[in-house]
Amino acid sequence: MDIPTNIRFPEEGIQEIRKFAHKSTSPRSTTDFMSNDTDDDINDLVISFLARILHLSVTIMQHEYFMEMDQRHVKYALDVYMESDESPLETSSNALLGHEKDSNEVEDPTYQTCDKDNSHDEGIDEEDLWECDEDDSDDEEFDEEVRLITLPDESGKNFYKEYKPLDKEIRLSNEEFKNSVIKKLSYEIGYYMDIEQDVITVLKEACYAFAVNRLL
Repeated sequence: MDIPTNIRFPEEGIQEIRKFAHKSTSPRSTTDFMSNDTDDDINDLVISFLARILHLSVTIMQHEYFMEMDQRHVKYALDVYMESDESPLETSSNALLGHEKDSNEVEDPTYQTCDKDNSHDEGIDEEDLWECDEDDSDDEEFDEEVRLITLPDESGKNFYKEYKPLDKEIRLSNEEFKNSVIKKLSYEIGYYMDIEQDVITVLKEACYAFAVNRLL
């Protein structure tokens, strides 16, 4: 999936970035901004960072079940994605399934069939997975610690994948979730650009509009 390169920050934000970058004593920000002091250069730096988050948000929004997900799972997916070298599609799929062993490791998702021996076969036909719900459609019969969610495949059919909620008792409000993601974005942007913390205030709402707002 290609990341759009025509994303533009508001002019006010661009000017604020330039102003604070000129004041900064950091060698990196001086090199990045003062030697290439144009709006396009600054905007390109921001886009190069946002591309990863945008890629994740677009990937997530392809799944019809997203709005029913616990927002805590989404935050986990974002955290895993930001710290991972895996491809966006691969990482978001793993993280969204909620398989967590530790903060740096995400298990590969496995397909679960309807057979009672609970075996897993990487080569199983997706058609079998799609038909699974015909004979066993009552999700309440499953262990309450395991929920089944429906993911659309490329052909438009639906099949089940298994995931375990991180914490079903903890649900963040929209505002709490927004703030937690903004905090994450602020830290990453500040680290990436190595500019004064004041600039982050200018960037928060722009980041939210371009990236996080697609997730809520």
